Amino acid sequence: MKYLSELQPGERADILSVNTVSDIARQLLVMGLLPGVTVEVAGVAPFGDPLTVKIRNRPVSLRRAEAALVMVEPAPPSPLTVSGEK
Repeated sequence: MKYLSELQPGERADILSVNTVSDIARQLLVMGLLPGVTVEVAGVAPFGDPLTVKIRNRPVSLRRAEAALVMVEPAPPSPLTVSGEK
């Protein structure tokens, strides 16, 4: 298991939990970062912050500190992926 902040562009993962009970956690949940949802890191800003992730095919920007609150596990290959193509 790792945190969303540790993923590289193009990596997909399933959300396991959001690790805080603060207002930030509530905002992340409202944005769709819910357990069981698959996310993909779409890009990282030049200095590493913020990250752009796709949540249900919708781009969302997160600070690296916010992404570090989201525990994930690698997602199984997409059913649309053929022979390693993305």
